[in-house]
Amino acid sequence: MDRDPRLLASELVTCLKRQAESLHQFLDLLARQQKALVARSTEDVDRTTRELEQVVTQSQRLESTRKSLTARLLAGLKQNSADAITDGATLAELTRLVAASEASELAAVQSRLRSLHREIERRRRLNASLIEASLRCTGETLQWVARASRAEATYTLPGKRENAPVQLAINRRC
Repeated sequence: MDRDPRLLASELVTCLKRQAESLHQFLDLLARQQKALVARSTEDVDRTTRELEQVVTQSQRLESTRKSLTARLLAGLKQNSADAITDGATLAELTRLVAASEASELAAVQSRLRSLHREIERRRRLNASLIEASLRCTGETLQWVARASRAEATYTLPGKRENAPVQLAINRRC
């Protein structure tokens, strides 16, 4: 046997709590990114994006650890149980299989993880819509500039026509 299932369950809870902390950090960074997008600060958006990438890398390492712990815990539970346990057991199934103290902690962490995932998804959709709006605005502005550069001669003094540059209108909606 690899190790005591209670100890593995405890390690799994610790790993899941670290994953939740990582997701919370990711959520905070998404909020910062949103503020940077609204402020149109490309430097802040770039910096926040780099930080998000670091958190994703950290989350991937934690996910790998979680998968390993889960597999080892399932193997230990299979040896100690007469119940049929599948290899791809979910967190909810693990909660039913482990001791009561670990089960309550697993359930609490599972609930927190679900909540964080929902909030992250909501934030990501909002940030994506801000980026799309910014791209639309940039496209409109480029169209204005292109139209202005193709303009023909204009009137500058009453009744007098010259090849003067056209006044550029700024799209203040963007």
